[in-house]
Amino acid sequence: MAQDTATVDAWKKALQNLVTSLDSFASATDALRRSERQCSARTSTSTPEQATGDDVYSRISEAYARLDGFEGKLGLARTKIQNIRNQSSHIVSIHRLPDECFSNIFVLGCQDPAPAVDFDGLAGEAFDDGNTSDEEVWHGAEVGSDYSDSEDEPDDYPHEDAPIDGEAMDVGSEDGVESQNELKATEKPFNVLVSHICHRWRKVALSTGQLWTCVELTEPPPQERLKTWLDRSGSHSLDITLNAEPFAENDGSLVFRLLTALEHLKSSVSKRDRPPRCVSLTIVTRHPFKIIALLFSELALVRSRIRLQKLSVCDRALSYRSSMHTHPWKALPLLEMLQGVSSLHLDGFYFPWDHPVYTNLTDLAIDDLGGMRVAHIEAIFRACPLLESFKLECTIINGFDIEATPSLITMKALHTFEVLDLDFEAVVFLFGTIRAPYLRRLSMKEVCCDASDDIGDAKLGNVLLRFFAIAGRSLRHFSIHEADMPMHARWLVGILRKAPCLMSFELRGVMKLRVILQALIYDNICPELQSLVIVPSGNCSWRGTSTLLLSLVINREHIHPIQYLAAPPTVLKGPFFTSLQERVPRIVTLRDST
Repeated sequence: MAQDTATVDAWKKALQNLVTSLDSFASATDALRRSERQCSARTSTSTPEQATGDDVYSRISEAYARLDGFEGKLGLARTKIQNIRNQSSHIVSIHRLPDECFSNIFVLGCQDPAPAVDFDGLAGEAFDDGNTSDEEVWHGAEVGSDYSDSEDEPDDYPHEDAPIDGEAMDVGSEDGVESQNELKATEKPFNVLVSHICHRWRKVALSTGQLWTCVELTEPPPQERLKTWLDRSGSHSLDITLNAEPFAENDGSLVFRLLTALEHLKSSVSKRDRPPRCVSLTIVTRHPFKIIALLFSELALVRSRIRLQKLSVCDRALSYRSSMHTHPWKALPLLEMLQGVSSLHLDGFYFPWDHPVYTNLTDLAIDDLGGMRVAHIEAIFRACPLLESFKLECTIINGFDIEATPSLITMKALHTFEVLDLDFEAVVFLFGTIRAPYLRRLSMKEVCCDASDDIGDAKLGNVLLRFFAIAGRSLRHFSIHEADMPMHARWLVGILRKAPCLMSFELRGVMKLRVILQALIYDNICPELQSLVIVPSGNCSWRGTSTLLLSLVINREHIHPIQYLAAPPTVLKGPFFTSLQERVPRIVTLRDST
């Protein structure tokens, strides 16, 4: 730009001429308006002169229509000018960063939003208030309009090439499902956004393979984005999604799309100049047996080129048909395909409980199942000595005798344990069976901790205390969200006494909140506590909670002061709130009390 001064001078002269012409046009328009008002004041009836005036109005209307094209050209020129401006490293200082930094930033931007991290990286995901907007992140970086002619972009695919500054997009849908998917596609993913900021960012983005690893197998034909992203991803791990939920069970278009996409996928992973691809596969469907069988039978053809590491299956139909759990799941190609899975998430679907897929897992999540037995869970725990994360939600466990003594299973690798929406027997079984000496995160949400009699209550309390006697020594984050049948306060206080290293504590819907806060203040428990989230139960009085929170911050004996505090506005109010703000670095007022 600096050397081509003649071009710059010509552009500045054209701009000056444009300004002069616009000033002249504005003055002429003002004169025309004054003339029209004078004519309207002189006559109010139809006359021959009025007919002449109508002809003038018609000519003005035609000229007015031409302004749309002029404004469009002016807007396009403005966008191009701003693109040129944004490439300056002096005006836009971010351009001073090297390409390697841009690449790392882009990769972080494409990742899922991380939970708020404080202290030991153990603060709860509820701490992210999500106030950062796209406008704040990308303010001043206008989207270019001159990328549609890029050589490596498919001309017939609108999703990436169409301008993303609000211009209408032709989604080319053929049916209702496709139209819905195409509308969702207009919400530009991060990798597409950064590849349309400027030429340099585009070059960096296209050469960063990690940005293009997320592909959808139900993309409508001609699946240009799928092919392009597979090529750009290079040899990086793939994150593949198959969302078949919008399709009917016998929808031929789904099978056609899936088979076509699988051909592109097999062609990409079969390239001999690349190592075998690691794959994370997510399947959402209302007819899992048919879809998974078709998918795995095709992937089994290139199983030597694929390393399936993570598998997530969600059955939206919740139909536990016997055909799901028959011998095809144990066919040799499928066994070879599934033997490398280390992360398994099942929602409304399960493989036969004696299937080898339940061995050597490091991450297991089971949700919304019925008919699971104690023997199944015990077998999984014993077959997965390296299990690091376990989540069980809304699942009924049969075959447990609350009077019997559970079999103890030590899980040394387990550091994250989540239980959600479980009944009393399931809670007693899990906490009576698991021994996790290195547990760091525990979440209990809407679990039934209230027995029908005093004997059951004592049973639960003893089970929890024995569990925390081992797990509490390493526990850093504890979250409890109580439902209609809460845990007795004395057991919760006893649990906290056995967690001396607890740094982050989250209580939602707790009935005896004041008892817990008083124990934290006066009993010298949890001396390392630095982060606290509280939402009192709607059935209990919040009176005195603000005073106790202030006392907790000021009077408690602790190793570290409270660094983070979150509560509803009914608690954080008045002079107590002002005093807390002076002493706590970060205070968040929660939007509701749920």
